[in-house]
Amino acid sequence: MEFRTGHEPDVESTAQYIRSEMAEALRRAPFQVNCLIGGYDKIDQQAKLYWMDYLGTLQQVTKGAHGYAGYFVNSVLDNHYKKGMTPQEGVEACRACITELRTRFIINQPVFVAKIVTKDGVQIVPLQ
Repeated sequence: MEFRTGHEPDVESTAQYIRSEMAEALRRAPFQVNCLIGGYDKIDQQAKLYWMDYLGTLQQVTKGAHGYAGYFVNSVLDNHYKKGMTPQEGVEACRACITELRTRFIINQPVFVAKIVTKDGVQIVPLQ
Protein backbone atom coordinates (compact mmCIF):
# COMPACT_ATOMS: atom_id res chain seq x y z
CA MET A 1 0.00 0.00 0.00
CA GLU A 2 2.92 2.34 0.64
CA PHE A 3 3.87 2.25 -3.04
CA ARG A 4 0.36 3.18 -4.12
CA THR A 5 -0.43 5.91 -1.57
CA GLY A 6 3.01 7.26 -0.68
CA HIS A 7 2.70 6.68 3.08
CA GLU A 8 3.26 3.66 5.29
CA PRO A 9 0.00 2.37 6.85
CA ASP A 10 -0.14 1.49 10.54
CA VAL A 11 -0.67 -2.06 11.79
CA GLU A 12 -4.44 -1.75 12.17
CA SER A 13 -4.87 -0.29 8.67
CA THR A 14 -2.79 -3.11 7.22
CA ALA A 15 -4.84 -5.72 9.08
CA GLN A 16 -8.12 -4.12 7.93
CA TYR A 17 -6.87 -4.02 4.32
CA ILE A 18 -5.91 -7.70 4.43
CA ARG A 19 -9.31 -8.52 5.98
CA SER A 20 -11.20 -6.71 3.23
CA GLU A 21 -9.12 -8.44 0.54
CA MET A 22 -9.82 -11.81 2.19
CA ALA A 23 -13.56 -11.09 2.38
CA GLU A 24 -13.57 -10.03 -1.28
CA ALA A 25 -11.69 -13.16 -2.37
CA LEU A 26 -14.09 -15.34 -0.38
CA ARG A 27 -16.87 -14.39 -2.81
CA ARG A 28 -14.83 -14.94 -5.99
CA ALA A 29 -12.42 -17.85 -5.59
CA PRO A 30 -12.27 -18.98 -1.96
CA PHE A 31 -9.00 -20.08 -0.46
CA GLN A 32 -8.07 -21.03 3.06
CA VAL A 33 -5.66 -18.69 4.84
CA ASN A 34 -5.48 -18.19 8.59
CA CYS A 35 -2.97 -15.62 9.77
CA LEU A 36 -1.59 -13.62 12.64
CA ILE A 37 -0.72 -10.05 11.66
CA GLY A 38 1.63 -8.18 13.96
CA GLY A 39 3.63 -4.99 14.03
CA TYR A 40 4.60 -1.96 16.06
CA ASP A 41 2.17 0.97 16.06
CA LYS A 42 4.20 4.19 16.14
CA ILE A 43 1.18 6.30 17.09
CA ASP A 44 0.07 4.20 20.08
CA GLN A 45 3.71 3.30 20.92
CA GLN A 46 2.93 -0.40 21.33
CA ALA A 47 3.09 -3.70 19.49
CA LYS A 48 -0.21 -5.00 18.14
CA LEU A 49 -1.33 -8.45 17.09
CA TYR A 50 -4.38 -9.33 14.99
CA TRP A 51 -5.89 -12.80 14.50
CA MET A 52 -7.68 -13.52 11.22
CA ASP A 53 -9.34 -16.68 9.96
CA TYR A 54 -10.09 -17.84 6.43
CA LEU A 55 -13.53 -16.16 6.47
CA GLY A 56 -12.01 -12.72 7.04
CA THR A 57 -12.88 -12.53 10.74
CA LEU A 58 -10.43 -10.08 12.32
CA GLN A 59 -9.78 -9.47 16.00
CA GLN A 60 -7.03 -7.69 17.92
CA VAL A 61 -5.58 -10.18 20.42
CA THR A 62 -2.77 -10.44 22.96
CA LYS A 63 -1.83 -13.99 21.91
CA GLY A 64 -2.93 -16.48 19.30
CA ALA A 65 -2.42 -19.67 17.34
CA HIS A 66 -4.10 -21.40 14.39
CA GLY A 67 -4.61 -24.92 13.17
CA TYR A 68 -4.51 -28.19 15.05
CA ALA A 69 -1.55 -27.02 17.13
CA GLY A 70 -3.69 -24.11 18.31
CA TYR A 71 -5.87 -26.55 20.26
CA PHE A 72 -2.85 -27.37 22.44
CA VAL A 73 -0.98 -24.08 22.37
CA ASN A 74 -3.82 -21.69 23.25
CA SER A 75 -4.25 -23.24 26.71
CA VAL A 76 -0.51 -22.90 27.39
CA LEU A 77 -0.60 -19.28 26.26
CA ASP A 78 -3.60 -18.62 28.51
CA ASN A 79 -1.63 -19.96 31.49
CA HIS A 80 1.59 -18.04 30.72
CA TYR A 81 0.26 -14.69 29.45
CA LYS A 82 0.18 -11.68 31.73
CA LYS A 83 -0.02 -8.01 30.88
CA GLY A 84 3.36 -6.29 30.70
CA MET A 85 5.39 -9.43 30.00
CA THR A 86 9.08 -8.99 29.23
CA PRO A 87 10.43 -10.38 25.97
CA GLN A 88 12.22 -13.09 27.94
CA GLU A 89 8.94 -14.17 29.57
CA GLY A 90 7.38 -14.32 26.10
CA VAL A 91 10.21 -16.52 24.84
CA GLU A 92 9.72 -18.83 27.83
CA ALA A 93 5.99 -19.05 27.03
CA CYS A 94 6.90 -20.02 23.45
CA ARG A 95 9.26 -22.70 24.74
CA ALA A 96 6.45 -24.06 26.93
CA CYS A 97 4.25 -24.21 23.80
CA ILE A 98 6.90 -26.18 21.93
CA THR A 99 7.24 -28.59 24.84
CA GLU A 100 3.47 -29.10 24.83
CA LEU A 101 3.43 -29.74 21.08
CA ARG A 102 6.26 -32.26 21.31
CA THR A 103 4.42 -34.04 24.14
CA ARG A 104 0.85 -34.11 22.80
CA PHE A 105 1.04 -33.55 19.04
CA ILE A 106 2.64 -35.46 16.20
CA ILE A 107 5.46 -33.09 15.31
CA ASN A 108 8.94 -33.57 13.96
CA GLN A 109 10.20 -30.03 13.55
CA PRO A 110 13.68 -29.64 15.00
CA VAL A 111 14.02 -25.85 14.75
CA PHE A 112 11.69 -23.09 15.96
CA VAL A 113 12.24 -19.32 15.97
CA ALA A 114 10.42 -16.45 17.62
CA LYS A 115 10.14 -12.99 16.13
CA ILE A 116 9.97 -10.20 18.70
CA VAL A 117 8.43 -6.99 17.36
CA THR A 118 9.61 -3.75 19.00
CA LYS A 119 9.90 -0.10 18.03
CA ASP A 120 13.48 -0.84 16.92
CA GLY A 121 12.45 -3.54 14.47
CA VAL A 122 12.11 -7.31 14.48
CA GLN A 123 14.47 -9.51 16.48
CA ILE A 124 14.73 -13.21 15.61
CA VAL A 125 15.33 -15.53 18.57
CA PRO A 126 16.04 -19.28 18.17
CA LEU A 127 13.91 -21.44 20.46
CA GLN A 128 16.08 -24.57 20.87
